[in-house]
Amino acid sequence: MNTYYATAIAVLVAVMAAIAGGATPEQAGSYAGTVKQTTFFTGGKSVEKSTMLVEIALDDTTTVTMNGVPVITASNYYNPKDGVVVLTDASVVPNALVILAALNFNSKGIKGSFTGATFAPGNVFVNNVEAKFKLKKQ
Repeated sequence: MNTYYATAIAVLVAVMAAIAGGATPEQAGSYAGTVKQTTFFTGGKSVEKSTMLVEIALDDTTTVTMNGVPVITASNYYNPKDGVVVLTDASVVPNALVILAALNFNSKGIKGSFTGATFAPGNVFVNNVEAKFKLKKQ
């Protein structure tokens, strides 16, 4: 992974840990819906709609699944109205994909977005991704 990118994420995670806490009882539960993901690469882009499931537990763990494939949750932080989740995607091996997701809780579920980047071995930038999602509490 690019050293600058990794350092920026490490600093962001440290700041989030200092100002946020675990999920509230109202936030805990399962959320399901769709995500529209745009991947930008040299010469173009692709757009994909997928299913997304987010499970938030009171023991401060968050599980994210997209199209039935689990995504590794590296860190998660919550306040009463919002959350931030740092994800990595093991399906892009040997590349490294890091995603930063922002969650906004409302009375029906979660609206949110994420952005991320993929790097091949040797710190070679491959592509970046942006997405928006809307999930209903189950």
